Amino acid sequence: MTPHAQTGAIMRGVKVPMRDGVHLATDVFLPGPGRHPVVLVRTAYNKTSAAAPTFTGKGMAYVCQDVRGRYQSEGEWYPFVHEAEDGFDTLEWIGRQPWCNGKVGMFGDSYLAATQFLAAPEGSRYLCALNPRFMTGDGWKRAYYCDGAFSLALTHSWLCFEVAARTSDAALLPLFDPGTLLRKLPLISLDEECGCAPVPFYRDYVRHSRYDDSWKALSLRDKYGRFTMPVLLTAGWY
Repeated sequence: MTPHAQTGAIMRGVKVPMRDGVHLATDVFLPGPGRHPVVLVRTAYNKTSAAAPTFTGKGMAYVCQDVRGRYQSEGEWYPFVHEAEDGFDTLEWIGRQPWCNGKVGMFGDSYLAATQFLAAPEGSRYLCALNPRFMTGDGWKRAYYCDGAFSLALTHSWLCFEVAARTSDAALLPLFDPGTLLRKLPLISLDEECGCAPVPFYRDYVRHSRYDDSWKALSLRDKYGRFTMPVLLTAGWY
């Protein structure tokens, strides 16, 4: 544990164990000694953040974690499918730490909101508040498809640039002409058209064009009743 003037103490790159033995890289920022309420962010976009003083300055601990297969975390990345169990296991780990007072809240935008949506129904007794922002509750009905219409620009740019590798290649996107690139066929091989090796999850999203079990498993539509904590939503529930 390293002392720091703005936060109190920092623990960088803590390896938090999941139920299958995979370890997720996690940074912990504490306001000082004792037990504190905790703010948790689980991200696919690099846990390194300067946001901690916003929370530690108010007496809260701040915990930021790379999700499975992204940046410094172990395991294989596949969008959404591990976030329910990994989120629950992370919340349980935090709740057992000597610096946690048993109360954990989560916040974040986009994929950081999805990690909240998927973890909440798992029932961790430590999760007491959510602030998910700008994320759908059903990826087939209102995101990667819109009731059957493929959201090509969103899906392609995210899966083939932002998350195709362990770290982001989104900075390369302006080097391509989207108007030309996204008019090519077949859609299934547009990953290779932008210089990627085949991206398995992009191709899965193209293939799963109907509302099948893979999409239903990630939907919140039958899980709203399992949200027992207060939720401050900023767009995207429906």
